[in-house]
Amino acid sequence: MTIALAAFAAAVAAVFIRQLCPPQVVRGFLISVAIGLVLAAGGFGIPVEITGPVIAAAVVLSTAAALVPGSFRPSVPTSLTIGLWVAHVTITLALVFLGGLRPSAAAEIPQFAGVALSTVLAAARCTPRDVRFVRRAVVWFAVIESVLALFFVFVLGRPGVWEYGAETPSPNFLLGGEFLRAAGSVVHPLLLGLLIAFGAVLVLMDERLSGWTKALVLALLLLTLVVTGSRSVVLALSAAVVWLTMTAQRSRTERVLLLAVVAAVVAAVGSDDIAQAVAVLLDSGSYTNRAESIDSAPALLGRPVVQSLFGSGYGSELALRELGHLNQNGFETVDNQYVTTLATQGVLGLVALVALLATWFRNGDRTVRALSVIVVVVFCSFDAFRATVPLVLMLSLLTPGAPTTTAPTAPDATAPAALADDRPVRHRSRRTVRAR
Repeated sequence: MTIALAAFAAAVAAVFIRQLCPPQVVRGFLISVAIGLVLAAGGFGIPVEITGPVIAAAVVLSTAAALVPGSFRPSVPTSLTIGLWVAHVTITLALVFLGGLRPSAAAEIPQFAGVALSTVLAAARCTPRDVRFVRRAVVWFAVIESVLALFFVFVLGRPGVWEYGAETPSPNFLLGGEFLRAAGSVVHPLLLGLLIAFGAVLVLMDERLSGWTKALVLALLLLTLVVTGSRSVVLALSAAVVWLTMTAQRSRTERVLLLAVVAAVVAAVGSDDIAQAVAVLLDSGSYTNRAESIDSAPALLGRPVVQSLFGSGYGSELALRELGHLNQNGFETVDNQYVTTLATQGVLGLVALVALLATWFRNGDRTVRALSVIVVVVFCSFDAFRATVPLVLMLSLLTPGAPTTTAPTAPDATAPAALADDRPVRHRSRRTVRAR
């Protein structure tokens, strides 16, 4: 009854907001609502009585967004990205019958296929205005989750809304073992860290925000990122910032000086502190599990030819462990998307995954490319495609990269700075003609 009332209230709210929502961004609005639902109650570990209707609603919203006719010329869909995802989902469904499927995977596969395809199709049809709407919505979600996470950790003394890790909380290696790792409403600290990292990049790249606004929002997001204790996400965000610095329109001398400042700050921390932190990291179970997962690659490649090429099927990790093809350290997850793809979908699936990442990076503007850097790094830390939150975030933000890009070259000096990343090329050309 509660879920039915909540669904009815959400429908009424959607109709009301629709009346206030400009028709040019209806698609972006629907995608943003779907993202918000998944962040609020779509994480793993939440009772299926809650996640089931929430994820179903998100799929319906994304499908509706994909079918919305654009009042502007729709952005050119990233056809290769769509093709790769269709192939990925098709292979996943086909391999169900090859054995090694655990019972719970039967429910996970339709959910994965529905979320992946509906989200990527909706995102691929986004206009530049939709893209800006979704990006700004994700920033707001990151801010709201940050406030929520800090409140739960420091005021209520709980990791998050859904009690993840309340009984056996994992130590926060960034703040110390006596601190809880914040999870907000997304259930897992690493997933919250990913949302925060995405939000930080979007804030950095938003030319419409004032300097003070950026500073305040970034301070909140970075504080929350530290409280999550997600070291791999900190590394991923650092890599994205370094990439943005190196590719910014600065002289080589300026880039060298910026990197020198970063190196000086690291050195100022003290070599002893750094060495101690590294020692703690190397001694942690999460690191050893991920390292051993990479060591499993030769055994996975040594399977029979068919399994080596196409994998052993969705959810076959347990069977592969029993055969000695995956790490034997007691962890239930592989914690590496590249190794998981190689195990379950073989060499061809891994090639498709790398092609997907390359497509995102090649077709996207600087914002999408920075987000892609984060994804490439965090894929080494967890199985992103097994969780709905990162799946929806990645596909919503990275798929519609081409519409807002202008070119990898320097922007036209006659165009306003705000057009450098977020406006379509045709607007810039019109302004250039007028200037002449």
